[in-house]
Amino acid sequence: MDEFSDELKSFLETTASEIGSSLWRIQAEQLLNEKSEELNRFFSLALDLLCIADMNGYFRRLNSAWESTLGYKISELVGQKFLDFVHPDDLQQTVNALAELREDKPILNFVNRYRHKDGSYRWIEWRSSPYLGKYIYAAARDITETKKITDELRADEERLESLLRISH
Repeated sequence: MDEFSDELKSFLETTASEIGSSLWRIQAEQLLNEKSEELNRFFSLALDLLCIADMNGYFRRLNSAWESTLGYKISELVGQKFLDFVHPDDLQQTVNALAELREDKPILNFVNRYRHKDGSYRWIEWRSSPYLGKYIYAAARDITETKKITDELRADEERLESLLRISH
């Protein structure tokens, strides 16, 4: 058989095209899986709080640092509104920051307090950036101990200045 029939040629072309498409899809899926695993490893290794939230204010993805910082399991936080964890005195400034993110403006060095599972509050410093108008990517750090030391030093300075005024 020297020549292929038109029907056989068409079948072979279609089959080759489908195989090519399948191979491309498999390679794309492998690359996506590799990148997803890379992101998972990075997320799990970070010492700081990493967060992906949506513009409606819901936690979508968090790393394990949240568990050690706030005492909640990740499963207790994901899907919850982050404003529900913000200290009442910090709520308005947090809402204002969210409005800026919705206007596609990044937020740097923003500080507010988040409720720990035991009912206490932790001071958190944020860097947040909007993504595609739908998401907020944020990295944060617990600065509670730093803030406590700074406040104690400030109080010591004020006492010292007061003592110096009295002695003169």
